[in-house]
Amino acid sequence: MGLFQVEKLNPTEPIIAPDLKNSHSEIESYNICRRRHWYGYGLRIRSAKPGLQLVRGSIGHASLARYYSELQGGSSHREATKLAFEELGTQLSGVEPLYPGGKLREDLSFTLDAYFKWVSEESTQIRVIAVEQAFTVRVNDNFSLPFVVDLILRTEGGIEAWDHKFVWDFYNPNLVDLSPQLPLYYAGLKLLDYPPVTVRYNELRYRVTEKAKADIGSRFNRVAPRISQARVLTTMEEHIKAGEEIYALRQLGLEEWEKKTIRAKNNAACRNCDFAKICIGELNGEDRKHYIGLDYVTRESK
Repeated sequence: MGLFQVEKLNPTEPIIAPDLKNSHSEIESYNICRRRHWYGYGLRIRSAKPGLQLVRGSIGHASLARYYSELQGGSSHREATKLAFEELGTQLSGVEPLYPGGKLREDLSFTLDAYFKWVSEESTQIRVIAVEQAFTVRVNDNFSLPFVVDLILRTEGGIEAWDHKFVWDFYNPNLVDLSPQLPLYYAGLKLLDYPPVTVRYNELRYRVTEKAKADIGSRFNRVAPRISQARVLTTMEEHIKAGEEIYALRQLGLEEWEKKTIRAKNNAACRNCDFAKICIGELNGEDRKHYIGLDYVTRESK
């Protein structure tokens, strides 16, 4: 099968479930902190007021999706930009009461205004194929991979798949090469018989500096990880192993599963965790019912 030999992923042990499905986001949560994963995917709650980082990214994604959807539909760059800012305004009006001070509007308006200026010439040189496209691909007899690609487009260099990231600073190159997200997307698209595709992070840096004001191009970066056959196979195998661990925990029932969760107690993991308040409360012996319904609400089913 060329670069990605999926037959090497065929299970050698008895099938443990008819069809396991774990997104990259779920496995990432599980690998970062078992307790965070249990709150989100076991207890199925979310913060009633998600962190600013998550909200910024969500609104930014919606605005970019509107822009590229309009290009796909035949709109000009100018019209697509106008409609993208209309989307931004609509999205902000729904959440700004929760995030007073104007920081959210400032970050996104400044960043997107610069981005749309930066891609003005590029807009006539690309062809948008899909926006926020959801896929589910069968990997082997007992595992399917669900994933969503922010943007698939044809450039002068060929077909590319992008994942948008709103960042304070560009990713460290080691992080880009070690993150499993893009190799999983690459594998999934290849299994769906896409032609050769390059996968990239489309990084939009919202940090305001004098250099950023003077040179808008310094605010954006499109980086592609190095992907080999070994990298894809190892990443997929690790993803499936984590999925199997989650499946085994689910079979215990919610109460026994909780007993097996361990907090990461990691500065990087805890710093921006939306579950910090309930986690700290429970560590101090407080009943979680005092948090659920007020600080945390039930996650919507997908």
